[in-house]
Amino acid sequence: MPSHVFLNTGGPECLAQGHGADIRPILLRVLTDLYVQRVAHSADEERHYTELALRLLAVVDLPVRIVVATRLATFPGAPVEVARRLARDVLDVAAPVLKHSNVLPHAELISIAEELGPAYAAAVAARAEFSALIDLQAMEKMDISEPQPDVIEAGEQTGSLSELFFAADAAERRLILLNLDYAPISPAQPVAAALARDPVRRLEQAALLRNTAEFVRVTEDALGLSHKQAARIADDRSGETIVVVAKALSMPADVLQRILLLLNPAIGQSVQRVYDLAALHDEMTQDAALRLLAIWQESELHDLSSSRHRLMHWDDDIPDARLTTQHPARAAESHPGGDGAQVRMVSPSR
Repeated sequence: MPSHVFLNTGGPECLAQGHGADIRPILLRVLTDLYVQRVAHSADEERHYTELALRLLAVVDLPVRIVVATRLATFPGAPVEVARRLARDVLDVAAPVLKHSNVLPHAELISIAEELGPAYAAAVAARAEFSALIDLQAMEKMDISEPQPDVIEAGEQTGSLSELFFAADAAERRLILLNLDYAPISPAQPVAAALARDPVRRLEQAALLRNTAEFVRVTEDALGLSHKQAARIADDRSGETIVVVAKALSMPADVLQRILLLLNPAIGQSVQRVYDLAALHDEMTQDAALRLLAIWQESELHDLSSSRHRLMHWDDDIPDARLTTQHPARAAESHPGGDGAQVRMVSPSR
């Protein structure tokens, strides 16, 4: 799969803004493309993909289902439940699976052929192992033509994987992060351990003081991101973005947990959510984090220069800006335990 599928930064404006765009077709295609990059998957990975794919297949349109069926038809690790769903779809979707997939039992393929009629039987008959089981001469009289999927160039509609990631829910983000290792994306340059120690310390201190602005500044400087992207990471209410930052900086797990608890109330108010994110931090690789970081850097490269320009000329369009009252920076709210307060994680009730 070409890398421009993921690195296309010219995605639809509505997707970038998060308003009015239905990301489900794009998300299903990207998740499927990521899934087939890996030869094998764990039981949990297969379960997560299966749940998401079945949910999305129920709502996406025909061309997207054809693309997904074509991708999975020749993939030996295609989940059985997803293949079964596709094999019973309309013929244009079902045909690739019925002809090429090896994950469904032969008895089930025969059952589908008998249940759904001659067109489906013809697709099954195209398999070498069934050539003697179905009367092909009868099928030829029915003039069943090969389905011609309307292949959509992925680069035309996927937009930026960065925008997809921000628009996705927690389960979809997890699936993306656990499969990014196998995507054809060059990872960002890793931050040397000696250089990462100070940013990690400053990020933790900012979280302890609930100083979001400082957290944004440190993230921006440490990872080469625009101010806009760094702010988006800090303000994200789901938390996977902070996990990516932590993994890219080789942040210790206990430091990450304290940041998750304190930085954003939307995350920290749920101890279970913090544990889920901590588990994701353990599961994903640093290489996956660096690949998403590379996407963020690429998608926001132009914004970095424009942001600096705006900071230098912030008052150009404000009449008498220098005469207005200057608002002092609000003192950061200290953590009850003091600047050096440490937060212990307590296992949630089972």
